[in-house]
Amino acid sequence: MWKLKKQLQSLAADEIGSMKKDPGGTTSVALVYPNTYKVGMSNLAVHSLYKIFNDHPNFSCERAFLPEKKDWVEHERTDTPILTVETQKQISEFDIVAFTISFENDLLNVVPILKLCKIPLKPQDRGPDHPSIIAGGAAVTLNPKPMSGIANACILGEFEAYDPEGLLRGGTSAASDSSKVSPGKAPENNTSQESLTSLVTPPRCNDLDLFPTQTVIHTPNTEFGHMHLIEVTRGCSRGCLFCAVPGIYGSFRMRSYEAIIKMIDEGFEYRNKFGLVGADILAHPRFTDIAEYILERNGTFSLSSVRVDRIDSDTAKLFKRAGMKSMSLGIEAATDGLRAKLGKKFTNERCMEAVSVLAAEGMTNIRLYFMTGLPGETDEDIEAIAAFAEETLETIRKNAPKTQRSSSVECTATPFVPKPNTQFADAEFAGTKRINEIQKKLKQLIGKKKGIKLSFDSAKQAETEYKLAHADNL
Repeated sequence: MWKLKKQLQSLAADEIGSMKKDPGGTTSVALVYPNTYKVGMSNLAVHSLYKIFNDHPNFSCERAFLPEKKDWVEHERTDTPILTVETQKQISEFDIVAFTISFENDLLNVVPILKLCKIPLKPQDRGPDHPSIIAGGAAVTLNPKPMSGIANACILGEFEAYDPEGLLRGGTSAASDSSKVSPGKAPENNTSQESLTSLVTPPRCNDLDLFPTQTVIHTPNTEFGHMHLIEVTRGCSRGCLFCAVPGIYGSFRMRSYEAIIKMIDEGFEYRNKFGLVGADILAHPRFTDIAEYILERNGTFSLSSVRVDRIDSDTAKLFKRAGMKSMSLGIEAATDGLRAKLGKKFTNERCMEAVSVLAAEGMTNIRLYFMTGLPGETDEDIEAIAAFAEETLETIRKNAPKTQRSSSVECTATPFVPKPNTQFADAEFAGTKRINEIQKKLKQLIGKKKGIKLSFDSAKQAETEYKLAHADNL
């Protein structure tokens, strides 16, 4: 156990912004992200929840994560439960264990974590000496059923829309101030499986400015350790038929310019590069002003998501000033017809226009993201992915500055996983056989083409994700 504690102490020593709040007189919360520290600390939900709990006078919160594989072996060998980063305290000693689960495949880590900590899996088997279990996050909001037999309460929607005091009463009451939330209800442990099949509208936070969502704990030991992350927008107005974002976050909302600038000012105390987060950041009417503010202070930025049809010469020039050399584009399907069936309204021609202006400003490394195994997909649609990648590379080379010789296209093909609460919720997963056939075909078409890199997400993991997304119980 000493070795494992030492590792956590080392992680804590590298952090700026974590806290050891005196738990005396408070309800203690172990905030658990059921994946590794590196993955979990890249997730803004962890930062946001940590701040909400610790800012509340009646709560104290510490974080815990899934150990790395080699460390998991040591946990089992020494019979050491999961410990928190802040004080290396066992999560079973907290009043509440709160799981925030963003991705379905992380659900598979919940049971092993609880077993390692000797916390009974079923609520009815837990006594007064055991913590209460709550679960929330994107995966739980889309389908609470896998956690409904484990958690005392599933928190659907956005945690900002709830009154944390409701947790003290053993419930999940939403805040009563209608200016802050949209009405909703979260199912508790006594909710029947039948009632869970017809989900009510999850609560939403109507005024994001009330809850700054940004990096709270800065650490180099994570994917975005060199950045200060800031949520600019939430939800999406596009309505793509396959996308789970509207089902999770509801209507498109933006933080005010003033609130964003305040977070940027706070971030400059720690970092000079900002990760601007949102499903459609360029839709913010003052995006240019936000970008200019960062650049004028000698900072830089990157974007979590860029919509192809919002890229023009002016935005490309801003990206260049921010030092960007690459850009990721969610193309989804390589033909106009199949893309239109997904609810995405831009054409291949518009894609190449975007690539042209990006390349002209020095962004000559383009990452293309496609989905495979889509409803209505044909072999011609798969072949079109290879043709699209080749055209992208040609467009880059044609428009790139003569002084910039390096150019590449990274093509990622992700198996399509139908999600609950989307227009494609009833679609079938294509199956691992079909996905593997598609990947084999793409390797034949693209594999050896100079300047184009090809990568895939696992068909097996996608199948697991599909089963969990539509599961009744773990």
